[in-house]
Amino acid sequence: MNLAHEALYTDRVDDEGEAFAGPQGFRAEVRIDDASWTAISPIAICDKALNALVDTVKPTTTPARCDIIFSGDNALADLNQTFRSKGGATNVLSFPSGEGVDDDGVQFLGGVALAHGVCAREAAERDISLAHHATHLVVHGVLHLLGHDHEEEDARQDMEALEVSILTGLGIADPYGEAERA
Repeated sequence: MNLAHEALYTDRVDDEGEAFAGPQGFRAEVRIDDASWTAISPIAICDKALNALVDTVKPTTTPARCDIIFSGDNALADLNQTFRSKGGATNVLSFPSGEGVDDDGVQFLGGVALAHGVCAREAAERDISLAHHATHLVVHGVLHLLGHDHEEEDARQDMEALEVSILTGLGIADPYGEAERA
């Protein structure tokens, strides 16, 4: 993993060279599989997103962790086909683990994967920064790991309201816009 762009977050790399983000008790191991992501700061994005999640929704009663992978379109297309039987890449996928608390008292929530090309295209289409869009998708993906979904209308509205609240606290504009909510 190339972490040269993460110079301000060198304290976020453990003795084994694994990068992590988030507050104590709600950590993510961050992996950068596509060098295109190095234009932004994935560890900083995850750190901000996880801290904001904890501040806003108090997500777990026990220490928890997850994996967040910044990857490419091909990897997400493979995952999308394998696990959802859908062709092509998507912006973000979440894989809740369903695991309980381990022997160390930590619950592994699962993993979130983002596709650089899809995310970059969406950010450009919406005229927003890639960093803001990636932050939104990290929040969105981790909320899925915490059991939120958008399959039913009420659940969708609740999840979007949480996302907007978290993002607003980070100074990021409502990604859904009032027009889409009406």
